[in-house]
Order: sequence, then structure tokens, then C-alpha cells
Amino acid sequence: MSTAWIAAFLLQWAVIVVIAIMLIGVLRRSADALELAEERVSAPTSLGGIPVASQAPHFDVLVPTDALANGAHVQDASELLDSPTILLFMKQHCPPCRALAKQLGSNLGTLDDMHLRIVLAEEDGLPDWLPVGLPVIFERDKSVTRALQNSASPQAYVLDTDRLVLAKRIVRSIDDLWELQSTAHHMGGDALAIHISDRI
Repeated sequence: MSTAWIAAFLLQWAVIVVIAIMLIGVLRRSADALELAEERVSAPTSLGGIPVASQAPHFDVLVPTDALANGAHVQDASELLDSPTILLFMKQHCPPCRALAKQLGSNLGTLDDMHLRIVLAEEDGLPDWLPVGLPVIFERDKSVTRALQNSASPQAYVLDTDRLVLAKRIVRSIDDLWELQSTAHHMGGDALAIHISDRI
């Protein structure tokens, strides 16, 4: 076999090896993406909590007087819920809450149109991983947790001005919050009546 044939043969095998390595890399990235998608689809959208179309009992919250949560004043639910509002429960020791907070911090400018309030336990204070500028309220003695029978974080509830639960879900990304915001805008009286009749 001539030197030219040997060189061509080796070059062909080198090309095959390079293509195989590239293909394996693409398959690994695809597998990671598919696993993430499967996890997102298979994970529950909500864990417990007051049923949709139920009216939550009365509750009070503590509202910080500034963006750094210095001081706070008591606010009645009727004052807090002056329009359909998303209440998002987050906890100090909650890795998914930290990941979501990072997303929210990167999109602070787009949250102005979202009537969002992050619910934190008063005794936990303001987590150091929560970006400054997010709308925070504190619950005292788990008052909001009890009112909404919440058992998960980060989980969100959409409440109308009469404390009626329009929607709820586990929040994995900012897109989930925008879906809830859309639900809040579209769940008018007729839509809510249809929603209730579907559940009966």
C-alpha cells in the first residue's frame, strides 16, 4: 500500500473520530435538555393549598416601609388585594426559591405590570439571596399560610379583591408567573362561574 493510500486512510479515520466526538457531545446536551423537559412536565403544578374557586379567610400582612424591608406596617387583606394579586410563597432554606429569585432579579424591569407579592415569614426576615426591589410582604404566625393552607414553596396563588382563589401553581420560572398573571386578567365573573361549574 502506497504512502498516499495510508495517509488517506488515516485521514478518513481521523474525520470519523472527530464526527463521533461531536455527535456524542450533541447527544449529551440533548439528553440534558430532554431530562429537564421531562422533569418540568412530570412535576406537580401544585401541592395542596386551598382549592381554586374557594374564598380564603381574612388575613393581615406586614408590609415593609422601604425596599430594604426596614420597618413594616400592618395591612389588611382588603388593602393588599386592591386588584387581582399573585401571592408567591418563598422560604429561607429553599433552593428552588433561590433559583427563582435570581430569575426575578434579572427581570425586575418587566415585573412592574405584574401585581406580585412575595410572602415571607416574619421571623425569617429578608433572605440575603432575594434581590432588592422585589415586592415583599411578611406573614406573622403563618397567618397567610393558614389562610391559603399552603404547604409548598415556591407556590403561588392568584387572589381577587374578595380573596377568591382564581388559580394556583408551583412556580418554576418567571414564565409560570406570567401565566398566572394572564389567568388573573382573564378570570372575570363569567369565566369564574364556568370554572366553578366545571368543578361541581
